[in-house]
Amino acid sequence: MPVEYAAAPAKWLPGGLNWHKTEIGPAASRTPSAPRKARITNVQIVDFDDDGVNDVLVCDPQRNAVLWYQPAKMGWNEHVLARDLQAPAHATLVDLDADGDSDVVVSELGDIWPSDELIGRLVYLENTGANKEFRRHLLLDAVRRVADAQPGDFDGDGDLDLAVAVFGYARGEVLWLENRGDLKFREHRLWSRAGAIHVPVLKQLFSGNDETIAQTDIVMLLTPHIVRGSDITESDLKPIYIGSNTTFSLGGQPPLLAPPAETPAPGGAPGGGPATATPQVGQQTPQGTITVPAGSPVPGTVVVPNPPPPAPTAAPPPPVQPPPQTAAPTAAPLTTAQVTPSPAAPEPPITSPGIGSAQVIVSPPAGPIRVGQGPYNIPLSITGAQRLSMVTLTLTFDPRVLRVRSVQDGSFLRSGGANVTFTQQVNNGRIDITISRASDATGVSGTGLLAAILFDAIAPGTTTLTASGTGTGPGNTPMGLQFRPVTLTVQ
Repeated sequence: MPVEYAAAPAKWLPGGLNWHKTEIGPAASRTPSAPRKARITNVQIVDFDDDGVNDVLVCDPQRNAVLWYQPAKMGWNEHVLARDLQAPAHATLVDLDADGDSDVVVSELGDIWPSDELIGRLVYLENTGANKEFRRHLLLDAVRRVADAQPGDFDGDGDLDLAVAVFGYARGEVLWLENRGDLKFREHRLWSRAGAIHVPVLKQLFSGNDETIAQTDIVMLLTPHIVRGSDITESDLKPIYIGSNTTFSLGGQPPLLAPPAETPAPGGAPGGGPATATPQVGQQTPQGTITVPAGSPVPGTVVVPNPPPPAPTAAPPPPVQPPPQTAAPTAAPLTTAQVTPSPAAPEPPITSPGIGSAQVIVSPPAGPIRVGQGPYNIPLSITGAQRLSMVTLTLTFDPRVLRVRSVQDGSFLRSGGANVTFTQQVNNGRIDITISRASDATGVSGTGLLAAILFDAIAPGTTTLTASGTGTGPGNTPMGLQFRPVTLTVQ
């Protein structure tokens, strides 16, 4: 198992400890055929074989295996305790069958990436004592990602039970598996909360007194994480009027600090300039000359129209020249006009009938997509939604180019702490998703994340991600949705 260290500083601080780097694992694991891509989730120093010498127990989700490294004269011997485990997170030594040797309980995440799918498991590796072989038993299945399991006699019946940390992602729990004998366990839920990463067991908690405590307690270690952002709408960002220095109030429109500018009267000066306040006699205007009418009993002025401009004099026609006596001209060759094709109009969006027209957006990765790299996260988000209670989505793609690793729930329909049912199904180039709020009378409006799909690029080529679906509001009211396809190129 190769390891990597950061570059050492130029000068170490003085101290009494000297450190020596040693690589654990056979030399074959460091050849170019086995690149240094180990993803180690847990390392323990234990005396696995009870020979008085410390061994190393390792969980490697890159190889999906639990490994036992035993010191040897020329390095370390690697023993694979189990293969084909799904992202092992922790291996716990426990003599679960009480036969005097070390067994192993393995906590499986199911996927190293965030997920709320029921992909976690708890596997018991029974030590057979023959040629370092272990018999596999499934203790817990179809739960969210399992991060840890620790033994303890929690009910005081003389056998070992198990405390299990179901980390999950947005949802998780802590379980107690009650030992019923013959490797049969009854499941009890102790706490429903995401992020349980360890469940250390203490024989005596706060026992510094004269009273004897004969019970086993559980300490739960949680990893806090944000599962959704704040629900900020456009109205939350608008300014609020709180009054003036003398008058305080909340809300409403602020008063005007100056009267509005007067609109100029029609017929003002051309070009938008101010009109003349008092016309002057004899003033020239485009309409005519201002004058006082002769003999009028009414004081005032009138505008005498300007005389019409004189008609332009027609130019004399040019003299006619007789045509020269030349041979009949030959017909000019026809020329073909070059027509520049107009750019193709964008494809019309795929729409579903209903109220409004919220847009469901498929966001491709920002960088290039290459085979053997990734995985690549493609979010499905919505914008402009109005009182949405349920969404059904279908996404099609080319399964020869992309492969689905996981489908994850978004946070949009969980706004306000509502209970949401999220179901998904992947089948040969098609993903069907249904997200529904339980007993919802208001719906959700705005913008947010519906789901996120984790893809692996398996072959070069081009594929189009085509989304479609329907939306409903409270009372099963149809809500309109719009979709646009996205084309991806895998290199």
